Amino acid sequence: MVQLVELQKQQEAFKALDAELICVLRENKEGLDGLKKAYAKTKFDIILNDSPTTLTKEYSKELWATYFIGKDGIIKSVLTGTKKKRPDADAVLTQAKSSF
Repeated sequence: MVQLVELQKQQEAFKALDAELICVLRENKEGLDGLKKAYAKTKFDIILNDSPTTLTKEYSKELWATYFIGKDGIIKSVLTGTKKKRPDADAVLTQAKSSF
């Protein structure tokens, strides 16, 4: 959640790059209520895989990634992190500037 709030603060800088931020989450331990809280704090479009946590627990257990996808649908770059050490908003913005 903290990362989403940080990215929200950089929203104008992303708009200047003609970039759109879309958050894809595999699940939220608080379910739909947790997603509503995230949306209320950020106003990002959020896409959720609503499969139960038990079905997705093996998926990306440690790796967290931010994908930079061009208008042509091709991944331009990937910024990786871990569950405990995710890229901050400044790192995401820096990578976006070098990708587009």
